Amino acid sequence: YFSYDLGHTWKYIFLSQNSLTPIKIFHKSVANLSLVATIITLEDITNELGFIKIDFSEVLNKDCQANDYEIYTPGVHKKSTCFQGQKGFIYRRKHDVKCRSLLDKLSKIDQDSCPCTREDFGCTFGYYSLNGQCLIDQDNNMDIKFDNCHLGEFVLKPSTIKKLESDVCQSSKKWNDQESDICKFTAQDNSISVLVGSTIKYTSLKHYEEPQLINLPIYLLHIGNIKSYSISFHLRCLYVLN
Repeated sequence: YFSYDLGHTWKYIFLSQNSLTPIKIFHKSVANLSLVATIITLEDITNELGFIKIDFSEVLNKDCQANDYEIYTPGVHKKSTCFQGQKGFIYRRKHDVKCRSLLDKLSKIDQDSCPCTREDFGCTFGYYSLNGQCLIDQDNNMDIKFDNCHLGEFVLKPSTIKKLESDVCQSSKKWNDQESDICKFTAQDNSISVLVGSTIKYTSLKHYEEPQLINLPIYLLHIGNIKSYSISFHLRCLYVLN
């Protein structure tokens, strides 16, 4: 079976009374305008190899013109809808036209990118998608650790989503940002400090006091039971000596 119109209608060629299994098909690229294909076949009953040559040059004897093509978006039927981050980026021969390919001579299509949506992303290894969210796979033995984690330091969690391969959508902050977390502290620590923007928030972890975050002026060296501290705005870290 073969089709001239991208599968809208199908034609039939009788090749053999016995059933043949195609092993490999040899043909030149569309850009070379080749209409000849050679097929290596295997006869299902005798297991004999055979060669079949198919030539469409007598059928397609007209060269295509530029107006025989249309620009479309693959995967969807509305030209305004995006696919893998862009729209209207592929030429397609019109269904009712039979002619020799002109694709190698058509002008390049300017990319029309689209904003990223959830459909442009999938889940990273160790996660699965459920109701639009990436959830951790409990059967996966991946051990997630934050390296070089210091008290009060902001660290980025490993991203649970990734852009699909070959997707060129315009990423927005909503989809690009990784979640941040604060390094954990142990029962032996008697305080926790967090750097938020240019403001330090500090709280004591004494058992007899209710923990309350207070803003700590950066220019002060001593407040409460803090003896000294060091700030790294590049790493968004605060190191406190109690």
